[in-house]
Amino acid sequence: MARKREKVRWNIGMIVFLIIFIYVIINVLIFFGKKKLTVYKVTEDRITNTFSLTGIAIRKEVLLKASHKGYITYYVEEGRRIKKNGTVFILDKEGKAQDIFAKQL
Repeated sequence: MARKREKVRWNIGMIVFLIIFIYVIINVLIFFGKKKLTVYKVTEDRITNTFSLTGIAIRKEVLLKASHKGYITYYVEEGRRIKKNGTVFILDKEGKAQDIFAKQL
């Protein structure tokens, strides 16, 4: 008795698998075909002008006292730099500045 050959039924899963399999095989062949050794020439150089100093930075800081009571809203985080004559905070007597800013956003 002779065996009958069954036809292979192609579906979308087999096609996707075949494409991925071919892609992987091609990438493996390309990887093994690449030159893997890279040589860099390193030269020695010495730094001759090195100074290590310790110092103190003196700033002109002024403590300001508010003439009115109110809510403070800061524009700058502590430790951050600002421009000369920049706004650091506002003093809101009624506490409505936060509501106004929230409405604008």
